[in-house]
Amino acid sequence: MNERMLSRLIVTPIGFSYASLLPPLLTPQHNSIDGTAIIDTGATKTAVRIDILIALGLVPIGIDFVNTASQMNVATYQFIMKLSFPDDIVFDNIRVNSLPVNQPVECLLGMDILMKCHLEYNGPNHECIVTVNQ
Repeated sequence: MNERMLSRLIVTPIGFSYASLLPPLLTPQHNSIDGTAIIDTGATKTAVRIDILIALGLVPIGIDFVNTASQMNVATYQFIMKLSFPDDIVFDNIRVNSLPVNQPVECLLGMDILMKCHLEYNGPNHECIVTVNQ
């Protein structure tokens, strides 16, 4: 996926940090990291690039097996963390899977997060509005 293709995807600013119930077990390089997430309605689970998880001092809590567009039963580490979005929308103590460091994206927002939201896409205006169901 190149930079030109990324511009056609629905992206949102995101903040990564450690979960309130599970602080980092390793000395973090950063307390929080800002990045970009792709809204991926085809992904069942949210995934974050492994280098971000390591920089936050997080350690895996387990292993999960996922299917990707090109492979079946891919082993991935699981972590507990906090994701923050604009307008003070926070998902704390959520389970995410790791993405390989060679991925061009920092986060894929999967249906595990999106099912808690209302997603409205306006193609002609090139805008996407995501609100959290309370």
